[in-house]
Amino acid sequence: MHRQTAMAAIGHLALGVYGFGCEDALTHLLNYLWPNVFESSPHVVQAFMACIEGMRIGIGPAKILQYSLQVTVQYYWINALHSKKGKQFA
Repeated sequence: MHRQTAMAAIGHLALGVYGFGCEDALTHLLNYLWPNVFESSPHVVQAFMACIEGMRIGIGPAKILQYSLQVTVQYYWINALHSKKGKQFA
């Protein structure tokens, strides 16, 4: 419930500040929003998608794509490559 409300507020905030040059603040809010991408509750998924649509208007679709690719590469780097650190191979 609280995550839905927060995502609705962020989405409306992103739409409200469109054109004011607040892209860095919206990107900071995207850091708090993005972990909810793994949620499976239908209401949270709907709120997440609505918030991403607001962010798409607020900071632009290229920034959303860049952010999602950056987070995906970081996740791959941390989990796939560094998890083998310390394991001994014969």
